[in-house]
Amino acid sequence: GRRADWILAQYNVNALQFFQDDLFVATPSGISRFANNSFTDQNAGLTNLVINDLAVTESGDLLAAGNGGVFQWDTGSETWSLIGATNNWAVSITSGPAGTFALGVTSGGVGVLNEYDNPGWTTEPLPYSRCFSVYSGDELLAGGRVVEPGMAGAVGYGWLGRMDNGGNFTTWRLDASLVRNADGVTFGADSSPWVGSRNADALSRKIDGAWQSIYEVASAENDSSGLFNQGSPVLSMTRGTDGIVYAGQYSWGTVRYDPVADRSELMYPANCGLAGGHIVNMITHPAGPIIFMHDWANPNKVEVLADPDHWRNSSNWVVLPTGDGGLGTGPGVWDAVVERNDVIWFAVEEAGLVRWDVNGESLGPDDELTWLDTSDDTWYEPVTEFPGISNDPTIPQVALARAADGSIWVGGNGLVRFNYSVNSGTVLVREFFNEKVSPFAEGLISGNVSDVVVDGDNEVWVATISGLNRGTTVDDETTFAAFFDLGNYLSNSSYGTLYSQEAIVPLSGGQYRKITVDPTGEKLLLSSDRGAVLVEPGNPVIDPDAGAGSAAYLYPNPFKPTEGDGSLKLDGIDADAVNGTPAIVEVYNLDGQMVFKSEHVSAEIGFWDGRNHAVGRQPVASGMYVVRIIYKGNISVQPLAVLR
Repeated sequence: GRRADWILAQYNVNALQFFQDDLFVATPSGISRFANNSFTDQNAGLTNLVINDLAVTESGDLLAAGNGGVFQWDTGSETWSLIGATNNWAVSITSGPAGTFALGVTSGGVGVLNEYDNPGWTTEPLPYSRCFSVYSGDELLAGGRVVEPGMAGAVGYGWLGRMDNGGNFTTWRLDASLVRNADGVTFGADSSPWVGSRNADALSRKIDGAWQSIYEVASAENDSSGLFNQGSPVLSMTRGTDGIVYAGQYSWGTVRYDPVADRSELMYPANCGLAGGHIVNMITHPAGPIIFMHDWANPNKVEVLADPDHWRNSSNWVVLPTGDGGLGTGPGVWDAVVERNDVIWFAVEEAGLVRWDVNGESLGPDDELTWLDTSDDTWYEPVTEFPGISNDPTIPQVALARAADGSIWVGGNGLVRFNYSVNSGTVLVREFFNEKVSPFAEGLISGNVSDVVVDGDNEVWVATISGLNRGTTVDDETTFAAFFDLGNYLSNSSYGTLYSQEAIVPLSGGQYRKITVDPTGEKLLLSSDRGAVLVEPGNPVIDPDAGAGSAAYLYPNPFKPTEGDGSLKLDGIDADAVNGTPAIVEVYNLDGQMVFKSEHVSAEIGFWDGRNHAVGRQPVASGMYVVRIIYKGNISVQPLAVLR
């Protein structure tokens, strides 16, 4: 095991930097240079091989920041030399018109900002101790996280600061989630949205109009505040009937957050009856129990916490049986839905859809539920086919939801609505949908369904990898409306013929994962690898902080990067660059690929130089581009012509 960890560590890349036509690679085990189609180690002169960042200065020197300080590359001797001493680990380095700066961190986690003044370093005061990123442009920008009085130690928010020539910072509190790659989502009892990071770096919730986040790792296994680690993704979340929020960290266990006490607790095998990690989903039963589902890595496929108030007592947990007379032998269980109080369906990979009666056939839904007594349970034969259609319930079905009439929606390889006859053990398919192939036929944006929920108006919402579908059922027939983000809409040439541009709304973009509905049934939350978006069914996709409208526009348009100052500008927004609200601007080519993005665009200040920032800042070709502008919660999509 140790040998494998050592080998994998060599492929941990912390930073990349081109220098004199060669590629330099920073790793925790030194620096490699790619030249003449081969890699060579370039560690001569380094006193510590943990290298965290690389940068090229305005004067053309290559610098490396690491646990031994900051080093400068000598091209002639091909060795590194220590330049001054930062007196702490250097985790980031940046160089630009504002100067050369190294961001260090002390053993206590406090950020230290050092400015290089040949031949030494000067320490500059930071506005907050927790600083994690710096950037040297015309002025120095710094950002991090901060905890306010009254918050639990692991709860905080983001901040951004701009340093002037006198070394003084102007700072802003970032009322935004610290989660960028979102997966698990849920709502609090007060309808506050919660978002969990697939990168495992934070849990965020919006409360009183601002975002707070749990982002620190617990300092001890029995610590009452924090995350398990920052390497185990938050794939699922649920809200208990008592308002407790549960966030499953895939490899380890569950973070249990009490919003009243503002405290998180860690649930894992050492302190409760949870049999193990690898949690892929969780649901809350209306009677209160929490149901945990696992993938192939955990032989205990489903566990039920019968009494969440006493979760530390292992006798309140039960592992459901597998094999015949249970969940079957499939490698994982991906979702569950309550059909009625005593009946639950499970989506079991390879086995199909499995129906479980908690109390058995002799009792009904109004009887007391016997969660911990498995002797009276009834397990039905799995549903392994849908008669008359090609959709296969044994191929991983990842989403289950109950329709208002008691039928079950199941999504994975397409979407099916069915009823089950207990007497005959047969399935009646009510409706089925795959990918839309004609403007005149019902279908989904994609046949690859990632999640399904039913809102308070009994409309079904279907998240697919490429967008969101809203289904309205009338007289037992469901029709769908589609919602795309701009990038996904442009990425598929057939979407332009199947859907109008009115289907483009301010979704977060990327690949969509989970969707959940709030306690009132009036709001939904959709996650993706580019964040999460709040959805209100009455007004499909909006931002709750939307302002009174925006007249933002681009100029010059057509844009010629080789003329004037060579930069694209934005007007129609607040002109005060310091105190005004910045705009978010995204530039896409007609293939749906993002070539530029900035979250800090101010009025009349050049923000784009016509280069593709996704592929080495190469100049983009002449042609049409689509620009998405987000300003004060409002979204506008504008065409842009680039001429060279």
